[in-house]
Amino acid sequence: MNEYWNILNAFAGITSAFVALFVYLLYSTQRKETWLKYFNELHQFFWTDEDLKTVRSWLASDAKYEDELKFILEKRLKGRNFVNTEEYVSLDKLDKFFNFLVRAKEINPEFKKQRELWEHLYFQYWFNEIALADRKHLWLYYLDNYRLVHNILFLEPNADLSIDKMNSFIAECTRLKSSIQQCKGMASKG
Repeated sequence: MNEYWNILNAFAGITSAFVALFVYLLYSTQRKETWLKYFNELHQFFWTDEDLKTVRSWLASDAKYEDELKFILEKRLKGRNFVNTEEYVSLDKLDKFFNFLVRAKEINPEFKKQRELWEHLYFQYWFNEIALADRKHLWLYYLDNYRLVHNILFLEPNADLSIDKMNSFIAECTRLKSSIQQCKGMASKG
């Protein structure tokens, strides 16, 4: 009888281990599926949202940037009162874009393959495009309005954006910012 209980206890122990393993594997699979679902939603939103399409066009096309956004950014960098209601619509699209990138960047997949996919995807590409396309006013707008997320969303060197190019771009932006501040100072004195 005692031997019967020992066998039954051993069987229960083995069964418990298998149940625990099954629950763990099920949990891991569900977490992966949840991440993939969220990734797919972000991906779809990024490519179908009209405001984000507009911002991507400003990054991709020098003509669109010059014609539609640069002047608005120049005015906004001088101060809030320089931009009219219609121009704020463009800035709102820009804010939506930056907020999306911050949210996308903050997803921290813990699985190695997911993390690698995320790190090499287009979200960082579009942020780096600010420097690659030489959008200094856009960069200054980001720095002025997104101070709290600089440690989350920042330029990252890669095959297209070398450290030298990145540093040169940031130095040019710093000079431009100083020039804008000097103009603000002169305007307030006059």
